[in-house]
Amino acid sequence: MEAMRMPDFKVKVAELAFPEDRCCVGLANLEAMVGNISANQERIRQALACFRDHGVNLAVFPELSLSGYFWDDEAGCRSYMETAGLENQRGFIDGAVCSALDDTLRFVVLNILRQSTDPGEKRFVNSTLVVGRTASGARVEAFYDKAVLPGIEKRYLVGGGGRRLVLETEWGRFGFLTCYDICYPSMLLGYHLLDRVDGIILAASWRGPALRRYPGLGLESDDYYGHLWESLIPAQAATSQAWFFAANAVGRHAVSGDVFWGGQASGRRRDTR
Repeated sequence: MEAMRMPDFKVKVAELAFPEDRCCVGLANLEAMVGNISANQERIRQALACFRDHGVNLAVFPELSLSGYFWDDEAGCRSYMETAGLENQRGFIDGAVCSALDDTLRFVVLNILRQSTDPGEKRFVNSTLVVGRTASGARVEAFYDKAVLPGIEKRYLVGGGGRRLVLETEWGRFGFLTCYDICYPSMLLGYHLLDRVDGIILAASWRGPALRRYPGLGLESDDYYGHLWESLIPAQAATSQAWFFAANAVGRHAVSGDVFWGGQASGRRRDTR
């Protein structure tokens, strides 16, 4: 694994042997600038250029990379999130993301909001968008909708119902989860037992700090959520017997002050740049 410094953030590239061939996966642990969509677009452009330079085949971005995460001011947050949604970002996706694809960079995974199509529903769907090209050159566009919604997200989102998405490639079969979905083994069992995937791609905005005390055990943690992230990734990978490629947000939320944990696919190290 090779670490590459870029202005304001770090990119990780991992080359792994899959059943058919070698696949180079790029994980961009980005800090999304809440309130500054154009800055987030530029960071995504820079990461894609870096990935192309280093021969990445599949690029993965964290949850809500274009917008940043939700906050409590419902009216202000909802209005802002609409501008960052898929309906208003088609030009960027077609012009910057899809145009970055070539014979080497074949797939990009970018999480984004979509307006719910349910009648009368004003909430969004948290969707992981997969764009790419097959070996024959056919265009791919597919969505995985986040199934499990924690806390504040229920104000803004409707769940995706647990419908799985499998991406077929010459390197193997990839399934998708988003952030909190990883806490629910039933979804992983579907990918493992029914779909027979080789890898799971996880986009997340997973926080780190949370105080937990267990006096009877002599244990205390200021970063409970972060340690949970670092435990879940390898545990679920071992259970499902699949590679995990997890891109998590980093930095501090500009409105709420929440700190995101970062970390790589293995969950072994913390990265809060």
